[in-house]
Amino acid sequence: MATNQAQAAIKIVPEIQPVEGYNMDLHDRFEIWREISGDSVNQVARKLSRSAGAVSQYINFKYSGDIAGLEKDIRNLMVRKEDLRTVNPETFLALSASKKLWEGMQFCKEQKKMGAAIAPAGSSKTRTGVAFTKKNPGTIFVTADITKRSLSAILSMIAYRENCTAYGVKNNELLDRIVENLKWKQDLLIIDEAHLLSWEGFEAIRTIYDQAKTGIFYLGMPHLYSQMKGKKGYLWDQILSRLAIKISITSVTRDDIVLLADAICPGLPKNCIDFLYEQALEPGRLRVVSGLLDRLRYVSKSEKIPANLQLLKEIIKF
Repeated sequence: MATNQAQAAIKIVPEIQPVEGYNMDLHDRFEIWREISGDSVNQVARKLSRSAGAVSQYINFKYSGDIAGLEKDIRNLMVRKEDLRTVNPETFLALSASKKLWEGMQFCKEQKKMGAAIAPAGSSKTRTGVAFTKKNPGTIFVTADITKRSLSAILSMIAYRENCTAYGVKNNELLDRIVENLKWKQDLLIIDEAHLLSWEGFEAIRTIYDQAKTGIFYLGMPHLYSQMKGKKGYLWDQILSRLAIKISITSVTRDDIVLLADAICPGLPKNCIDFLYEQALEPGRLRVVSGLLDRLRYVSKSEKIPANLQLLKEIIKF
């Protein structure tokens, strides 16, 4: 069980009254993702291959089209881009990987150090970063991707979080503004999907770290660290020499599966837990287990039959 402090840390969003036809949990998480990503409605619409009007209507609970279809696209987008799974946040942060990540972020924030977490997809990186940001309002959380990996893109995202004017400003001036805003603050800058950053982007983050004296925490796939140790490792010496902490997430515990099951589909028999644990042993499989539990709960409820191992094995075939 999580400690009282951990439980307090993960009350991320207020409850919203149900709206007919809407998956309120998904809508809630979609709003968190939009806020953290910094994407405009138009940018989100393009990623969903939907009109900006439809996305805006959905956000404001006014969409009259196929809500289930739109929500399916939204769920797929978040899983693909931000790793926001349908796991109760109260339980999510009790997982072993999340505890390690949270402690690393807290260390870098308090000591103003640079750290990195290396883990495969589906290992709770983004979700924990989102939760930590919600608990610590001074934290800046930005996510790189193939369209937002350049120097100007990463600086613009950080500037947006710090309310710095970015439009029409050259990169060197924008970097100076960010440094001045962050200087001597007891803050933390979290870079999600850091393995996608350009070299210039990494150098800009290093400059912010050196001059603003603020904590930095990279979240990334295993490639993040391997490229630092590769043939061109000398280019990364300035980054590696500043890493005060490196966290590697490589496994899931059986207790993690028990916590997930209790949160999503409580009352599962031991053989179901054992089966799910086997499914979670490969890197990044925690996401798969979460999805299986969601489907198991849905089928069990809709078909009015108890969740059991036979049903779970049927579900995994699809």
